[in-house]
This record gives sequence, structure tokens and C-alpha cells, in this order.
Amino acid sequence: VIGTHKDKLGINGEARLKEINKELMKLHQKYNRVLIRKSKDEVIFAMNAMAPVGEERQQYTEELQACILKAAGETGYEINVPLKWLAFHLDLDKMEGVVHISECYKTGEILGMGKSDVKEALKYFNKVGLLLYFPDDVPDLIFTKMDALIDRLSRLITASFITPGSIVTAPYDRLREK
Repeated sequence: VIGTHKDKLGINGEARLKEINKELMKLHQKYNRVLIRKSKDEVIFAMNAMAPVGEERQQYTEELQACILKAAGETGYEINVPLKWLAFHLDLDKMEGVVHISECYKTGEILGMGKSDVKEALKYFNKVGLLLYFPDDVPDLIFTKMDALIDRLSRLITASFITPGSIVTAPYDRLREK
């Protein structure tokens, strides 16, 4: 969304606004970015920032809201997700950052999901970026919070690059044993 102060356009402001809109449309086409447009030929929402709360400001708000909703409808898509899956994700989100697959199965069972449903739900949530699940590489662990994964990786990397038995490694030697 690109906006400007309509109240500060000054002399020849409308002409300048048209010129800028034309340039922005060229950039939009060149870089193929999602751009919320005011109309077919306008990308700048010229608003009077000094407009008092009331009808004029409400008009600006409604116009901008309508354009955003229209753009969201054009770029978004709808997918049917079973309600059980949503409840499953909410339950997983309440757990620690690293969840064992057995906990997922227990949670799924409470919701009436079989193991295959749980695995499909995990794959879906991984695909949309809500959690990390690597069934081929780490099939028993699900990372529901990225900071938990980063913490584990940083400990592993630290433990891998320090010589065992040194003063520096004392806290990390236990990690190697696990």
C-alpha cells in the first residue's frame, strides 16, 4: 500500500500524482510484485491526513479497506482443513518447542485422529510454515517453535567445534554423551 498526503500536494499536485502513479505501475509490471491498487491506473492512495475524524476520514478508511480486501481475494486461496487439524495444531502450539511424535499421536487420538491423519496434518502444517516436521530425516521430533530448533542446533554446533575435556567444554561435554 502506497499513500501520500493529499493535503500537501500543492500546485500541480494532481498532475504530479498521475506521473508518479504511471512510474509506479511500470515498476510493478517490471518486478511483478503484489501491489494494492486504488484503481486500474492508480497505486497511490492520496489522503488528507489533516481531515478531522468524521465522514471524510471514514471514506478514506473504507476505500483503503475495500482495496486491501479485494487484493487479498485476488492473491489468496481457500483450502478446506479439517476442524480436527486446527484443534490439533492449537494443542501442539501449547506444548514445548520440541514435541515427540508419540505426544502428537496421543493428542491426535484424543481428537479422533489416527496416526496417518496425524502425519498428514504435520506435513500440511510444515508446508504452510506453522511448524517443522522432517519425516524422512527426523521422524520422531516436531519443532513447534523455531527458537527451540535454533537452540538445539547452536548447542550441537558449539559442542562439535570445541575439543572435549577442555575448561571451555565442561558444560558441553554432557551434550556429547546424550
